[in-house]
Amino acid sequence: MTTLLYQTEPYLAEFTARVLERTDGGVRLDRMAFFPGAGGQPADTGAVTGQAGTAEVTGFRRDDDGIAVLLDGPQPGEGEQVRCALDWDRRYALMRTHTSLHLLAGVVGRDYGGVILSRSMQPLRGRVDFELAAADAVSGESFGDRLEEALRREIAAARPVSVSFLPPEEFLSRPDLIRTKTNQVPAGLDRIRVVEIVGLDRQADGGTHVASTREVAALRVTANQSRGMGKRRLRIELDRVAPPRPRADALAR
Repeated sequence: MTTLLYQTEPYLAEFTARVLERTDGGVRLDRMAFFPGAGGQPADTGAVTGQAGTAEVTGFRRDDDGIAVLLDGPQPGEGEQVRCALDWDRRYALMRTHTSLHLLAGVVGRDYGGVILSRSMQPLRGRVDFELAAADAVSGESFGDRLEEALRREIAAARPVSVSFLPPEEFLSRPDLIRTKTNQVPAGLDRIRVVEIVGLDRQADGGTHVASTREVAALRVTANQSRGMGKRRLRIELDRVAPPRPRADALAR
């Protein structure tokens, strides 16, 4: 069983782990801060260093046994302790981007009755497709400016971003936590992770986020496109900022 450190410690960029087993092209670790990709957020990149040298993290594989870290380079042995480091600049850019998409969902949901159809992101840019109760309200040229102003207010408010976990039965009793048109939460989970922008947005989510909306910093609405009756695609871009100093667990220093 792998402890998923990224679920509760998104600012942890260096960590130690023990190899549980070697797999085809990679290893399973007893603890992992690498985000393996899900919900539109790309997987982390980074490196794993063992006794034989350093291997590049090239991807992840999910199966019934958990998550394997795929490596290009020297493979550490079973039971070996390894030092792991993720690409912090890239991860932090994705954290800011992911939180910005939740900001966008919160504002469009609150002000225009928007329901998420799909979303995707890369570092510093992302898009969300919405179904809107009032599609005409977002079709004018001034909509992007109005939306940017609303988003800037939420960023300036420095709203905390928190994580909690709910048992499945409680989650199912809260349909408001499903912000997408259809429920995309995997079946069979023993607990459901919920990300909340306090006072604005709360939804089931497995990705990594910044601790405050202030960290999103400057963003722009770069596209507002019709996707058919009652549907709009919104694209955003963020300015690059210097990331804060990441955390490392004590053994990784």
